[in-house]
Amino acid sequence: MRWAGGRGVRVNIAVSRELGIPLGTQVRDQIVVAISKGDLVPGDRLPTIRQLADFLDLNRNTIAQVYRTLEQEGYLSTRGGGGTSVADTSATRTAVRMQELHQLLREALHAAERKGFTAREFSEVALYEAAQWQALRHKAFLVVDEYQGELEYLSHAIRRLMPGAIVHSILLSDLVKQGTPNVGSMPEADFALVPFYCLERARAALLASGIPVMAAGIGPSVATIRHIAEQARGKDVAIVCTEPAGPPYMERAMRHARIKFRRTRHAFLGQPDFDEVVEASDVIVASEGSAESVGRRAGTKPVLVFSALLDEETLVAIHQYTETLANADNEG
Repeated sequence: MRWAGGRGVRVNIAVSRELGIPLGTQVRDQIVVAISKGDLVPGDRLPTIRQLADFLDLNRNTIAQVYRTLEQEGYLSTRGGGGTSVADTSATRTAVRMQELHQLLREALHAAERKGFTAREFSEVALYEAAQWQALRHKAFLVVDEYQGELEYLSHAIRRLMPGAIVHSILLSDLVKQGTPNVGSMPEADFALVPFYCLERARAALLASGIPVMAAGIGPSVATIRHIAEQARGKDVAIVCTEPAGPPYMERAMRHARIKFRRTRHAFLGQPDFDEVVEASDVIVASEGSAESVGRRAGTKPVLVFSALLDEETLVAIHQYTETLANADNEG
């Protein structure tokens, strides 16, 4: 439906049954958008319930509920015999500020369409991300690792995947000094995310703090071990991590799984002869934190990731736990 709004601007209201969004919600949101854009200003009259319902082919009770909701929210005012008009309240003044957000949203939608995504796909993902943001935005992670390079990788990955979360990072060695938990200097956190290979030591160090501990990954999966065995057995293998202490641990784990190599050499990022080690190998087995850097320097040689710290199960567990915390906060 079209009618004259503020400054004679023609205001459009339309609904679609294909969007999967309640029709009343569509009408309500479009009226608020018109207010935020200045197409409707305080004092402007809206169509009667009957006029708008008949034009949109909607039940009059639906439009009546929309008008009641908007009045309760402070956008509209209804006077006996005077019809329904835009109210002059803090709600309408705040709505005008939302125009900037609408512009950001339109730009994002145009960018998504240029990448081949539909408006519906955009809206579904936006709704999901908004829900995740609500659950995570006040949640603080404490990421712990014994290797600086892997710690930086894991912390960066969490920030990228969960931009609403606060992420603190700390080396395991900084948590423990001569076996005493370094509780006083730890940042506040809702829970700690710790790789499987230093889980027990980190849990002991965090015991006095009372911070819950969640494992990141569970070590190489059976499928990963099988894949490494198929690709690397009987070959010259470079085992790479971000730190010098990582490759010996990785090799012990693989030999415990009875994978037999022809020869192994260890390397870490920043090692002077790193390129030489990679060049002399047939296959590279890399930690997750070093894999991207190794891949850029390995050419056509296979790079096998030893284990995924942020596997699907870990991400699901993180989301479930943060949603539980968010619900507890809301109930409180």
